[in-house]
Amino acid sequence: MKKYFVWMIVVLLSIDITADAQVKINEFVAKGGTSKELVELYNTGESSVNLAGWKILNSSSHERSLNGRTIGTHGYDTLLVEFDLDNDGDIICLVNTAKDTVDMVGYGNKGGAPLCPSYFSTSRIADGLDTDDDARDFNLDGSPTLEAPNDPNSVLLGSSLIINEIRPCPTSGGDSVELYNPTGTPYDIQGWFLSDGDDYESIVTDITVPAGGFAVLDCDVDLSATVNFTDCDVCYLFTDDSVRIDQLGWYGEDNDFSFQRYPDGAGPNDGYDWVSSGGGFTLFDCPSTWGGLNTGIEEGESPIGFKLTVPGVTRGKISIQYAIPERARVTISLFDQLGRRVTILVDKTHEPGYYQVSLKHMSFPSGIYFIMMESPSLKSTQKIMLIR
Repeated sequence: MKKYFVWMIVVLLSIDITADAQVKINEFVAKGGTSKELVELYNTGESSVNLAGWKILNSSSHERSLNGRTIGTHGYDTLLVEFDLDNDGDIICLVNTAKDTVDMVGYGNKGGAPLCPSYFSTSRIADGLDTDDDARDFNLDGSPTLEAPNDPNSVLLGSSLIINEIRPCPTSGGDSVELYNPTGTPYDIQGWFLSDGDDYESIVTDITVPAGGFAVLDCDVDLSATVNFTDCDVCYLFTDDSVRIDQLGWYGEDNDFSFQRYPDGAGPNDGYDWVSSGGGFTLFDCPSTWGGLNTGIEEGESPIGFKLTVPGVTRGKISIQYAIPERARVTISLFDQLGRRVTILVDKTHEPGYYQVSLKHMSFPSGIYFIMMESPSLKSTQKIMLIR
């Protein structure tokens, strides 16, 4: 049985999203090459905003002062970040003079927005668009539009083909990616794109994924250039017109075999690491089944131990996975920093198996909380940062 590991982001920030924020992180270049990293701000409001005392920060607490800057009505302001954004993934925060986080975006293996290759940008689908869903609000743009209206192609996650199985870091040969077609329409995928956040390469072979069928890509053969997935990457799938339709991340989990969605075609379609991609629930590390149905967890197979897996940082919804190796009554609760129980997520007797529970938390203030799982033989607690 594969051992599932808990991964947590530790963000050294006190975050409190202001409800009426009008300035947005609109576009950014995370791999700027000789031009360094850039962030474009956009003012959605009807009045100019003085940015004196404001800062740009990242998840490593590096900061860039915005003193001396003003952004006009429906205006743009592009600045050099002056520190390195993480090339695997980062969280960019815009903080005002009251130390409130006005806006933030997570990308790569730290959030749903796609990681951009060199000289690409990651930009909102439309200027200022903010639905609190970074995976759907942002897309890659091969022609950055800094100081001008954004124009990336759209995002339609889960709309057609699915990244169904992937083997990063194989011991020999190139990476393999299996696509699954859950629809009743065959898709010719020549000219579509795969990206690992470092490269953005087209599928050059003439491949059709039949309705209800599979296609397996050899990244050394079927792409215009080599894409090498690492243990820190996210796999992004784009149509031939650069619409992003699926993404799958696995950061926080080493693979022994291949990562497989189970059942075939299962979501989430906006994941960026092991937890957010459904690790231990709809994503498993199992012996490869290239071109055929995935096996997932065998029926009747039980976990080897209790496991509690929670995201380090989450917006909009808490989604946690847990494993129960024996019949037991399990309680899972949410506590605030003062040790007060905020709510009970689970309180029932379980048979051995893998489970998931979700809770929308928009009514809870932003801040640090704790998830505690209790059973007669275990008490496990994990820290989580909730962001409104």
